[in-house]
Amino acid sequence: MPASSPSLEASLAVLYRLGQTILDADDEKEILELVAQAPVQVLDADRVCVITFTPDGEVDQFVHTGPGSSFVHHVTRAELDAGLTGWVLREGQVAVSPAGQDDPRESAEIQRVRRETQCGHIVVLPLAHKERMLGTLTVVTGEHGVPFTPEELEWFGALANLAALTLQQRRLYRQLAHLAQFDALTNLPNRSLFEDRLNQALARTIRSRTLCAVLYLDLDGFKDVNDQWGHDVGDQVLCEVAVRLQGTMRATDTVARMGGDEFVVILGDLRSIQDAVLVAEKLRAALCQPIRVPNMDVTLSASIGVSVALTHAQTPEALCRLADQAMYQAKRHGKNLVWLAQMEGLVPNNRRAQLEQDLLGALTRGEFSLHYQEQFGAQGERTGFEALTRWTSPQWGEVSPAEFIPISEESGAIVHLGAWVLTQATTQLAKWHAEGLTDAMMAVNVSPVQFLRPDFEDSVIAALQRAQLPPHALELKLTENFVASHLTIVAPRLKALRSMGVRIALDDFGAGASVLSQLLDLPLDTLKIDRSFLRQSGVPKAHRVMGAITAFARALNLEVVLEGVETPEHLVLAHKLGCDRTQGYLQGRPAPPEVIERRFSSSSQSG
Repeated sequence: MPASSPSLEASLAVLYRLGQTILDADDEKEILELVAQAPVQVLDADRVCVITFTPDGEVDQFVHTGPGSSFVHHVTRAELDAGLTGWVLREGQVAVSPAGQDDPRESAEIQRVRRETQCGHIVVLPLAHKERMLGTLTVVTGEHGVPFTPEELEWFGALANLAALTLQQRRLYRQLAHLAQFDALTNLPNRSLFEDRLNQALARTIRSRTLCAVLYLDLDGFKDVNDQWGHDVGDQVLCEVAVRLQGTMRATDTVARMGGDEFVVILGDLRSIQDAVLVAEKLRAALCQPIRVPNMDVTLSASIGVSVALTHAQTPEALCRLADQAMYQAKRHGKNLVWLAQMEGLVPNNRRAQLEQDLLGALTRGEFSLHYQEQFGAQGERTGFEALTRWTSPQWGEVSPAEFIPISEESGAIVHLGAWVLTQATTQLAKWHAEGLTDAMMAVNVSPVQFLRPDFEDSVIAALQRAQLPPHALELKLTENFVASHLTIVAPRLKALRSMGVRIALDDFGAGASVLSQLLDLPLDTLKIDRSFLRQSGVPKAHRVMGAITAFARALNLEVVLEGVETPEHLVLAHKLGCDRTQGYLQGRPAPPEVIERRFSSSSQSG
C-alpha cells in the first residue's frame, strides 16, 4: 500500500461510481471482477481475490487480480478451510493478519506457503447478507507494504457490503425469474415457459416442415392418493412422475407441469404421427410402474391426449385444446390409454376422419374378421398360418388394412383390436390342432402401440391359456424398423416372451435401417425377407441381397420366410436361397377359416 492513501471522500466517490457500474454488469463474474479491481486501482493493493460459494458451500466463482496475483490458483473448499478464509466463513468476522508473522488461525502448511511467497499484510472480509455467507473478499499488500489503516479497513468493509448486496439482489432476481418460469414443486417448466417453447416449436415446424406434437397427460386415480395418504405423499408422487417423464424424453423435448396432476409435453422433429403416439405409449408405460414412497408403493396410470401440428391444428391454442380434449376421451374410454385428437374443422366428406370414428365401434358391432394365409415348408408341406385382419364396414365396404391399421394405431383403437386378433387367432389354431394339424404355427402381427403396453405379455399368456396352446405354436411378428428404433425398450420384452416359449419373427427384414450388430443379441426365431426384393427378382443385385440375408440368418440359426411368392419363378428362387418357409398368392390367398378347411379336405383327398 502507498504511504498516503486517497482521501475518504475520494474513496467513497469511487464506491459510488462502482455501485453504478455494477448495476450495468451482465453477469455475476463481471461484478466480481469489478470488485476485485477496485482495491488495486484505489489503494494500490498488491493482489485481490473474491470467492463466492454455492448454497451447499462449494466454491462457485473465483476471481483474482493485481500485479502479484499470479500465485493464486483455483483452490478447493478444503484448502480454503485451512486458511484465514475458512476462519472468516466459520466466524463471520473480518480477519486481519500482519506480514511476517505466523497466524494461528491458519494451518502449518498455509503458514509455510505464506512465508515462501513473502506475503504482506492480509485482510479477509465476509461477503454476507443477513447472516447468509455468500463469499469472501481478500486483499493482500506487497512484501514491504504498510499495515492497513482503520480508514482503509472501513473502505474494504463498505466494498464488501456493496458486493454482498449486489450479489444477493442478482441471486434474488434469478430466483424470482426461475419461479416465474418453473414449477416450485417439480422444477419442471410451468405454463408460461411451456407456452413460449410451444410457440418456438411451432415456428420451427412451419419453417422446416417437420412435425411437432403436444401431449396432455393426466394421472388416473391421483386424487385417491391425496385422500388416502395425504398431500405430502402426493407431492412425492408428482416429483417422481416428473423424473420419469424427463427420463423418457429427449433433451430437446419439453415436459411441463400445468398444475395439479396434469402434465404436458412438446415433441419436436417428428417424422410421422405414429412417432408421437409411440412416445406417448412410452410415457404411459413408464408411469404404470409402481412409484416407491416411504413405506409403500403407489401404482397409478395415465391418460394421454395427442395432437400434432399442421395435421390437427395450426395454432398453439388449438393444439393444446385438442390434446386436452383427446386426453378426456382417453379417460372416457377406460383410462390408461393414449388417444389421438380429432382434426380441427372436420368436414363430413373427410373419409379418414369418418373412418376413425367408425373404427371406435366396429369391433363391438362385429365388423372385423380374420382371414388366414397358409405357410409352406421346403417340401410343400403346410407348416402354419398368418392371421390377417379384415374390416367390412356397412358404409365403406371392404376397407384395406393399409388404410385402417395406421388409423387404428394413431387413435389407440389398435389396443383392443390387437387383443381381439390374438384371442381369435389362437382359438382358431387350437381348433385346427384338434383336427390334426398338430405341428402348425400361427403368426400374428403386433402393432408397436400394442407391444409397448405394459400388459402385453399378460395378454399373450392369457390368449395361450384360454386356447390351451403351447407357447411355441404362436409366432409374434414385429417390423425391423420398429425393433431397431426402439431397441432398448423392445429387447427386454422380447427376451421375456422368448423365455415363455413364444416364437419371435422380424418382419420386412432388409427394408429397415437396422445395423446387423444390433440384432446379434435379440432373441429371434425367424427373419421374414421383405417382399420388395421379390418385386425386383429380375435384378441380380436383389438376388445377392436376399442371399446375404439368408446367409446372415443361417449364421444366427434363424429360420427364413419369403413372403409375396406369386409366381413359379418366385418359388424356385425361394428353394434356391434355402428358405425354410414360403407364403404367397401362388400357394394360397388369404381366406376365412371355412375356406382354409376346405383346402385341408381337398389336399387330404388328393393325397
